[in-house]
Amino acid sequence: MPVEPTIKMPKEQVLAADGADPLKALIRRYKLILQGKGLADELYKWKLVKQHIHKLDTSAIDFIPGLISVLGNNLFYYMPVAAAKELAKEKPHEYRQCYVDLFDENLPLAQRTVTFTKAVDALYHSLGHENLAHHDERTISNLLTFHDPTTYTFFKDSYYQKYCKLIKEEPRKVGSKYPHYLSLMKGFIDNYINVDTELIALVNSKLSDDSYRDPNRMILAQDILYQALGDEIIDDPVGINYWLFQCNPEYYDIVGALNKGLPIKWRVMAHKDKIHSKDKVILWVTGAEAGCYALAEVTSEVELTTSDYWEQDFRKDDSLVQPGNMVEITITTNLADRPILKPQLAGIKGLEGLNAGLQGTNFKATKKQYEALEKLATDKGNTIQNDKEDLVRDYTNEDHICANHPLNQILFGPPGTGKTYNSINIAVKIA
Repeated sequence: MPVEPTIKMPKEQVLAADGADPLKALIRRYKLILQGKGLADELYKWKLVKQHIHKLDTSAIDFIPGLISVLGNNLFYYMPVAAAKELAKEKPHEYRQCYVDLFDENLPLAQRTVTFTKAVDALYHSLGHENLAHHDERTISNLLTFHDPTTYTFFKDSYYQKYCKLIKEEPRKVGSKYPHYLSLMKGFIDNYINVDTELIALVNSKLSDDSYRDPNRMILAQDILYQALGDEIIDDPVGINYWLFQCNPEYYDIVGALNKGLPIKWRVMAHKDKIHSKDKVILWVTGAEAGCYALAEVTSEVELTTSDYWEQDFRKDDSLVQPGNMVEITITTNLADRPILKPQLAGIKGLEGLNAGLQGTNFKATKKQYEALEKLATDKGNTIQNDKEDLVRDYTNEDHICANHPLNQILFGPPGTGKTYNSINIAVKIA
């Protein structure tokens, strides 16, 4: 049967500029992690594999219940799980056939990956849905791993991209990433993991009795990448980039989305080859109350995908249905209830040339601009707290009460409309 070729990594390809082997450094770092906290945070993966390893037998009468049981663990996002449960209920025979084809080892994995995603999407659309079923490469990697953990392992695009950068390997496009990742993992296992008896003994000492023993080290390879692949060991001369991501409130209720406290998918209409995980983002909203509503960090690479299902209540575009280039951003400073509005930025040192309010979605920013806004956000938070305390003291001092500003005045408005900002102004006038 055809198998994916294992990519050989010649010594000169994996050597860093200082002559040290980055993959040996990666393993050394992983050993230190194990010697410290052990597998405390990640042991559940080995346990889940042992628990579910025989449940994805497509010839079994109880395949569908077994599948639902497998999908119930926290390695799966809720979007593909919700679609899978509906398909298992409404189209059990057709949905089962998708898995028969996915598990067919007589076909190349790249072909199976693309075919499975398209077949499940078509089946989901036949139930009247317009959005995708989200059975993507990450979901496929989980399914294949639980089906056959001797051959497959878990996959996430973020550490796949880091690993490719580490060994100076060109990442593949969507649909070909997982097969490429597996070939890299097999080379990593053969050339580095299997020859390190200290590593294997250390890992085995951390596995509990109810853990999968992982004879081919597939779960171990993934765990090394997940836990030990930090940015500081990657030779990346570009470093962190800074961006301004912009949205129009007429098309996206960004305040509502920010208040959910979840990572957000953001359209990438420009600079798609330069935006990377760990980059910093200024989140700018246009319109009548234009300003900075959040600071964020990019937590994925650019990929062709749709926005997350939970965002449907806030988006007024087709991003839930129509795939596009997007990145995930995680909010680090949420200013939804106290945005730094555009008039407040006039004359602020470091914000000269800020590309805000222009036509477009993604603009270059600078470290100075990001740090200036970060400082304003911190100062503003402190100012609001101090002014609230001053306001309480002033209202308890009759000498400072002004007849033109009655007590118990209530300011109405949705988040982001300047209630806190104006309450401070009123407090100043009263004082």
